[in-house]
Amino acid sequence: MEVAESEVRDGEKIKLIRRQLALLIHADRCGKNVNQSDGEVHQCSMPLCSTFKLVLNHMTICQAGKSCTVNHCSVSREILAHWRNCRSRRCIMCSPLKENARDYYERKRILLRRAHG
Repeated sequence: MEVAESEVRDGEKIKLIRRQLALLIHADRCGKNVNQSDGEVHQCSMPLCSTFKLVLNHMTICQAGKSCTVNHCSVSREILAHWRNCRSRRCIMCSPLKENARDYYERKRILLRRAHG
């Protein structure tokens, strides 16, 4: 069976979108690359974490929308909008990451209950 070039490009595009979404989620959750209570900045070992922390911070004040020229801003805005609004359990872009997120929050909820229970 021959795979069309457009299918390969689409598959590569989906991988890039998933990677950027994973980086955005990680950067949002990561407590490193910021001043800690001890005044130290602890570096995260995840490549591009600090870059996407800056993008997320920029996005909170960005008024330009799709016309923003800051690297990763407009695409990240679209990816995160999809992430928030997508309800499909079979979405090829975000469902694998949503499963991981649900597992993460479920584990966190269980640990908190045990700590306070």
